Amino acid sequence: MVQAPLAPTTETTTAIVQRPVAQLPWRHHTILLDKLAAPADRLWYAAKALENGWSRNVLALQIDSGLHTRQGKAVTNLQAPCLRPNPTSPSKSPKTPTPSTF
Repeated sequence: MVQAPLAPTTETTTAIVQRPVAQLPWRHHTILLDKLAAPADRLWYAAKALENGWSRNVLALQIDSGLHTRQGKAVTNLQAPCLRPNPTSPSKSPKTPTPSTF
């Protein structure tokens, strides 16, 4: 007699993992509970602490500095297209060898 699997295994099955809050030490939880009122903010900081490996002191500093409100607001020019190097630029011109006799 062959036992049938309890649940069919397919490629669409998602991995079962703990939420970020469940993976943090208890002292991280106390900082999140003491410093943040909104549950969404607590989850965001918990995910970032786990992702970046923050200690509890770094987590407290990031909360105090308001990282959640600053994230993604940096001035950047990454949306501008990169310029391609000009093939006739001086850096691409052939160089004449310089004599190295002294």
